[in-house]
Amino acid sequence: MLTRNPSSTPPRGASIIELMIALTIFGLVMAGVTSAIAEQTRFQAGAARVVASQRSIRQIGDLLPSELRALGTGSGDIYAMNASSIDLRVTTGSTVVCTIAAGGGSVTIPPVQLATGVPLTSWRDVPTTGDSLFIFDEGASAARNDDTWRAYRLSAPPAAAQSCPTATGFTRTAGEAAAGMRLTVTPAVPVSTLVGAPIRFFRPARYALATGADGRWYLGYTECKAGCGTLDVVAGPVRPPSGQGIGFTFRDSLGAITASRTDVAFIELVLRTDGPPAGERSRIRSGALADSLRLSISVRNPR
Repeated sequence: MLTRNPSSTPPRGASIIELMIALTIFGLVMAGVTSAIAEQTRFQAGAARVVASQRSIRQIGDLLPSELRALGTGSGDIYAMNASSIDLRVTTGSTVVCTIAAGGGSVTIPPVQLATGVPLTSWRDVPTTGDSLFIFDEGASAARNDDTWRAYRLSAPPAAAQSCPTATGFTRTAGEAAAGMRLTVTPAVPVSTLVGAPIRFFRPARYALATGADGRWYLGYTECKAGCGTLDVVAGPVRPPSGQGIGFTFRDSLGAITASRTDVAFIELVLRTDGPPAGERSRIRSGALADSLRLSISVRNPR
């Protein structure tokens, strides 16, 4: 009797219907994977924008308070102020008096580099002719009521290779002593100013909202040596003026809002910025994420 060998039966291939079902399932899986990747990409882009926005807030929150805290409103450090800008004296450097020339027409100061590493002389920008500075004056008596900061103007650039003797204690070696600098000032320094008196360099400047090259709003800065120039972007972005991206509130010692520059004791600073708009973050959260920071800064020397 003849029998059929099962091993000789040709294998059956997948039907068209089975192939269509497999392709459909594969397409659904790939669509889900693609959607997840796109969602993750949108989320990461939005998160990066949020982090950048918060970083901008922190940058301004670190920069402005240090400038505002150094103000002495009793000595006229604020020139003009309103809700969105402030004109003020910005400290650009500091040093101490090493010697005073006969007649008070100039003083010498320690060199910038000292072996001790103590920065007795430091500045953000090298002073130039016409720059302003304050030198502390002890006054004619030992009482504190005649102590004052006297304003001077540089009538020449700082001159190098001047003597700051080691006897003053500000230099340790002959090389350091010979590396002092001379400041020629107007008017003359009075005899009541002593060796070791602190010196503070400053320039008039303005902080206000400014537009950047991308059309967004930023914190802007400019010096006002001979009138205020064009604002340079220093930090941001923040909200536009209509959104009160930067707001100043000036208060006196009792906490009342004041318009008098000499009565300012506290400055409230409010910063506002927007995160990425809808569509740039995950669909889990819609709309734009706003961020803000409020600071209260006590000025150095209120009236």
